[in-house]
Amino acid sequence: MRWVSRQTATTKMEIYVLPLLIVGALGAIGIAGYKLSRECSCCKERLKWTHNCLCCEQDICSKCGTEMSVLVRDGTRLRVAGFTCPGVCTDKVKRRDRDSIEKHDAEQERLRKRLDRISKVRLVSVNFSGPQKPITGVLIETGWHTEKHIAEEAARQMAVDGYDADTVWYVKTISEKFPGTSPKGRPYYYRQWKVTGEV
Repeated sequence: MRWVSRQTATTKMEIYVLPLLIVGALGAIGIAGYKLSRECSCCKERLKWTHNCLCCEQDICSKCGTEMSVLVRDGTRLRVAGFTCPGVCTDKVKRRDRDSIEKHDAEQERLRKRLDRISKVRLVSVNFSGPQKPITGVLIETGWHTEKHIAEEAARQMAVDGYDADTVWYVKTISEKFPGTSPKGRPYYYRQWKVTGEV
């Protein structure tokens, strides 16, 4: 077995690490030099720190640029804060912001209507004594859920999202016990529910 002295191993490691340190130092110097050489596209002053215009992405200083605060709607961030070139770029970003707000509001309204419709879906039991829809529809079946009301909500969502239906007929709520193991290794049984029906 060949033994290598600790000094020799350290020297070899230095030979491999030294070029990496040199490259890293040159990279840092290059980045610093780039930042120092950046100039504002409006006033042409060389500045250490500039921003990128939110529209055209050119370098711009805060003195020349128009500051745009973060765009938030209903707790949702639609655009980050930043600066824009004065004039055309500022107008474009403002128009884009209006479009983003309109699109966001339309999506929120669609989601609100969907949730409202889901909450109004009728689940007609298979044991319902009144008139039922003829058995010509599509059978739906939810997965297993830990709570009965969650399984029923899943059936309502399937009716609206998958079949554009407002009623689920011949509904059966099925409950079964499943085996499990506690953290201490003891066996136990837990109950789950699923819903079947027709739309």
